[in-house]
Amino acid sequence: MKASDFSENEAVLIRETKAYNVALDGEPVYAALVGSIISMFALIEDYVPKLLTLLTGLSDQDSRAIVGTFRSFSNRLDLLKAIYKPRGDRSVDATVGQHYVGLLTDANRIRNKYAHATYGTTGKSIRIKTFSSDYARDTEIFDQKADDFENDIKRLRRITAELHGLIYRDEIPLQLHKQLQKLDL
Repeated sequence: MKASDFSENEAVLIRETKAYNVALDGEPVYAALVGSIISMFALIEDYVPKLLTLLTGLSDQDSRAIVGTFRSFSNRLDLLKAIYKPRGDRSVDATVGQHYVGLLTDANRIRNKYAHATYGTTGKSIRIKTFSSDYARDTEIFDQKADDFENDIKRLRRITAELHGLIYRDEIPLQLHKQLQKLDL
């Protein structure tokens, strides 16, 4: 290739970069809702080392170092499960661990729904195509209006509230309290 070919290619790339957009670029309400969901998950994700500290008695620093070696969130959840499972299915640690790992799993499912999606617009709603590039998963395509995001946002807020209550106020939800009362200790 000649130097002039590279200059021409660069000019095309610059022009295409300026013109390129995705559906969420033209839909600020939907972009904000997706951004809010992703931001909430980032807050939730920060509770994993705190749960590890709670289950093991490790220092916060050691828990963060251990959790930080696992890149995928599902592997971090597997780590938590590996801590409480040997203690027995009917132990307090297993009951508490299952509850909170369940919350984290649900939060991850919601996050992945949006973070790994491609988006289109119908003019009246946003079209979401989940896991479009993950060939190991089934792709789902559905239309969603701004109000339809509310259930996922409420769920993430509830998960955050439950995690925060456990870590910072030593509180558990009524549902978990009832489960713990049923244990033969």
